[in-house]
Amino acid sequence: MDSSTNLDNPLQIETSVNPWVLNEPEPTTLLALYPGDQAPTLEAIAKTASVYLTEPLNIVKQLEPDDPKIIFNAVVELPFLKQPAVIFSEPAQPLSPQELDDAAANECKWVIGIETLFDTCDAHLNFVELMRFLAKLITNCPAILDVNCGRWFPCEAIEKQFFTQIDEVIIDPPEDVLWLIHAIGQEETATVWVHTHGLLRCGNPELEMLQVPIDQVTQSCELINTIAGRLLEERPPEPGCDMQIGPHMNVTLQPWQKIAPLLAENIPGCMTDRIDEPDNPHIGLRAVICSDKSQECNTYPVDVIEKMSRDDAVLFPAIRVADRLADLARATWPLLVHEFNTLPKQLLRTDIHPMTSDDQQAVCFVIKASLSLSYESTEAPEHLWFVIHQFEENRVLAQLMNDPVQNDIYSEGDTTWISRETISDWSVITPNASYGPSQLEELAAALSELKQGIAI
Repeated sequence: MDSSTNLDNPLQIETSVNPWVLNEPEPTTLLALYPGDQAPTLEAIAKTASVYLTEPLNIVKQLEPDDPKIIFNAVVELPFLKQPAVIFSEPAQPLSPQELDDAAANECKWVIGIETLFDTCDAHLNFVELMRFLAKLITNCPAILDVNCGRWFPCEAIEKQFFTQIDEVIIDPPEDVLWLIHAIGQEETATVWVHTHGLLRCGNPELEMLQVPIDQVTQSCELINTIAGRLLEERPPEPGCDMQIGPHMNVTLQPWQKIAPLLAENIPGCMTDRIDEPDNPHIGLRAVICSDKSQECNTYPVDVIEKMSRDDAVLFPAIRVADRLADLARATWPLLVHEFNTLPKQLLRTDIHPMTSDDQQAVCFVIKASLSLSYESTEAPEHLWFVIHQFEENRVLAQLMNDPVQNDIYSEGDTTWISRETISDWSVITPNASYGPSQLEELAAALSELKQGIAI
């Protein structure tokens, strides 16, 4: 689909001399499929937008389109964005089944697009509000394309990720909705090039890891997501300088121009993939995640990934990531209590090492809570995992699973009462998978299946 739209000068903002910041900001473009037999009009879209915004849509000016196929093209101001936006409509392009296998999507003849610059301090909020706004502009919208990272959001995903309500409060999607991680493998070398698309619009470099062993892709994606979330709140470290991402775990960021030339030609992410062409997304501002400066320069942080492969590794998340997860965990407390209290006792495991049990039907409920580091400490509390023993209104009796890293009050095996207000996460460990606060439907289905198994 053609997303080339005349943004004019109102979208320009000042840039920084920071080596990890773009010389020019990258706009965000969203394309929503428009169903129906009649082409959309700016007047109709403005009327719908005004209802959603509860105020008239401010159309700054209409633009003369460069392409006669463009139906309308206008600069508008949206109350949740600092920068103006361009809203436009154009004919839809044919979709392949690999792109979006949906009959309703294939029948759409037009798209409604929005293009704007995000406030880099609030890129996540800007994206979420823009997705909600565009989704509500179009009745029965089959899907929305995030052009920056090439991700389609079908209507079911839009409803689940952007309009989920718990106790009448809409829950925002996680920060990683802003970017998409690609993993390109090489069968001969059994290594993978893991990299992001979508971070440039946040004012940050795209992140990469090179020569990742194929069996450590999951850990590399977790590390990239953690660092990307952190960079939404803090400046990237200078090239080659340490960034602490967990206890005794540091990484450095290096420009791809320094690392890619070290790779053989058959390695994914090598210079063969960095051909200097205008439409090549793998050049420009991209940071390769490497070992810290105390280690020999590697194309991926071997020591950190190995620690993450063990259960006791702890990563320092972004503040907003941790806050969102804590809010979600507390909001879903009643549902967690219900599942715990209705689970047959023969399925429940309450010891602190449930995964070592020979009982294949064991289900363990665990909770993470923030507790003081010590009696004298004024630092931020440490978040620790506990096995749940019983609930009592808005508190839970739970047993500490591991010795704290910094806490000198509690030891492994200690039992204590924990209030709902201090929890920061929870998980239910079943024989086949673990489920968290964002997987309520999957959790209920899994437990229902286990209950039916013992009833037979």
